[in-house]
Amino acid sequence: MSSTSLTDVEGLRALAHPTRLRILDLLRVHDQLTASECAVQLRLSPKSCSYHLHVLARQGLVEQGHPLAEDTRQRPWRRCFDEVQMPPPGETGGAESDSARTDAIDASARHDHSLFLSFLASRQAENGDWAASTTVHTRTALMTPAELKAWGEAVEEVTRSHVEKAGRTRRDGRSPVRLAVRGFPQTAPGTETAD
Repeated sequence: MSSTSLTDVEGLRALAHPTRLRILDLLRVHDQLTASECAVQLRLSPKSCSYHLHVLARQGLVEQGHPLAEDTRQRPWRRCFDEVQMPPPGETGGAESDSARTDAIDASARHDHSLFLSFLASRQAENGDWAASTTVHTRTALMTPAELKAWGEAVEEVTRSHVEKAGRTRRDGRSPVRLAVRGFPQTAPGTETAD
């Protein structure tokens, strides 16, 4: 599967909703699911899942497949793209689009943070193999914007090769794994505001 970049306001707003991010995650793990199947797994109503799936479909992020059996109401949904990239600010078409981009990134960061906290609270975090393989790397460096961009592109290249390799093989013991990397200008040490 390929990637896409959303630049319009409606597309970016579609990704600024936690339920839609959860649905996209679910469709990464399952090749296709009906709205009812999504609802069961996410503990939502089928009507709510159907609404969010249609919002994602209008942005070309998911699509419906052929009906299951003879029940034409039960049409499965699948992702159109494996990843959605956020364009740099200023390339989204104005202040409203930049604001929608920031909201989508905020929702994604909160979603990733929530997933990580859920993992830490789970029994899986205590499993020897998973505990030993879980990685959290944090570094601080003095960089220019161009150097930060080059770092991000290098990390993405390595990550993409591992994701593609994992997709070509089928092994027992697999579990969905979240690979999240952030690089951003931080507040200079000593100048943080107290909470």
